[in-house]
Amino acid sequence: MALFVLFASAAFGQFRAGARIDAAPVRVEGVIARVIPQPKGGESYEISYVVDGRTYRTEDLRLDPALLRQARVGLAVPLEVAADDPATARAAGADHPDDDVTPAFVLAALASAVAAVFCLWFGRRPTSDLPSRAG
Repeated sequence: MALFVLFASAAFGQFRAGARIDAAPVRVEGVIARVIPQPKGGESYEISYVVDGRTYRTEDLRLDPALLRQARVGLAVPLEVAADDPATARAAGADHPDDDVTPAFVLAALASAVAAVFCLWFGRRPTSDLPSRAG
């Protein structure tokens, strides 16, 4: 059940961040500031952007495949940020800050809830109506 809570809260966080951006989106131009090699291969990108004179950075945004093909330091990346919290950002055109992870969190939450129900159901000890043979 703890896994359900963990995954459900992560999915809720993604939905909440998307709703905050949708409520008052501010379009900004970000720039890839750093390319970060990943241990299992691939790369992630630190994107820097400025809102109201303050610089923000993010590393967890899923970029459009067209941008990924040409990704390099200095490449402009269109972003949408929440007006009430500019640190909450997503790639322009996305629904959530990380569109690929949100469905995985929802599926993992559902799977862990089903697993918990099965464990509780099949983990019960059978009771017997037969008298015991103590003797």
